[in-house]
Amino acid sequence: MRRLQKYLYNFTSPEEEKALLENHEINMAFFDVWNKYDDIKSKDIAPDTGKLLSNIITKANIPSSGKTSSKYITKLSIAAGLIILAVVGAFVFNYFYNPEITVWAAKGQKKVLTLPDGSRVWLNADTKISYRKKFNDSVREIHLTGEAFFSVVKNHQKPFIVKTQKLNIKVLGTTFNVKSYPEEQTCETTLVTGCVTIEEKGKASAAPVILQPEQKAIYSLRNNKVQIVNTNCEKTTCWKTGNLVFDNENIGSVLKKLERWYGLKVELQHQSEDTTALTERYTIIIKDENIEEVIRLLQLTSPLTFKVSTMDGSSAKILKPVQ
Repeated sequence: MRRLQKYLYNFTSPEEEKALLENHEINMAFFDVWNKYDDIKSKDIAPDTGKLLSNIITKANIPSSGKTSSKYITKLSIAAGLIILAVVGAFVFNYFYNPEITVWAAKGQKKVLTLPDGSRVWLNADTKISYRKKFNDSVREIHLTGEAFFSVVKNHQKPFIVKTQKLNIKVLGTTFNVKSYPEEQTCETTLVTGCVTIEEKGKASAAPVILQPEQKAIYSLRNNKVQIVNTNCEKTTCWKTGNLVFDNENIGSVLKKLERWYGLKVELQHQSEDTTALTERYTIIIKDENIEEVIRLLQLTSPLTFKVSTMDGSSAKILKPVQ
């Protein structure tokens, strides 16, 4: 193995390289690796793998014309084997020494965590975030599903990128909020301080969207367009201090937020002939109220009947309007 490492990094002498190429056991091992290439599913590449692959390809010494020799085939098999081993080795390194960390805030929960670079993240209910135990030398990469507020440590040499279902949000050092729940038709990025750029995945050639403080970018999954609006950042981010805000929202949006916030199923029951209540818009700030108190607030303006149950359905309660 040490001889292979020296060969890989161009540290072998001509005599050592010749001995390596003529070693029958090594050749057979690489042919075996080559034949099993389709069974190897590599995912993660170590930071220096590009350099290793460059060395390997150079060592293959592919001829531009003429017949291929047995020596060329041997060198190509070793090169192919080394490429596979380098990539698989990178995967093994990441798996054991730089594993992916996943943090989940379930419905009814909120969490705060510190990333490897010192940046702070607040997770709203029903949110998942994943990242490497140690960021690589060129980028700080985060994967997000749900809603989170970020306070990012400045590092101009190492951008901080939040990856959602459809967008890449890139910053150097700033505070901002991202909401990207898979069941919703929009992905929202709200900038509090600093500057962020937003790119749609798979469209690197398109000009990125640049946000300024007190602006929100609303990306529509229906038409793949971004709308930038001025916003009240305090309303958008007050969830991290324990306040739930409904800002001119319909009953469907209200029920989704309540379910995440309290970790309970909140359903609208069959209504009477009066359907005007379903068109109501709600603007409410929830602080310390329990779920029943919130329902009573909603029923002050809309005579609706709600069913509140645990997530597993083991218990339920019907809340009818007060007559």
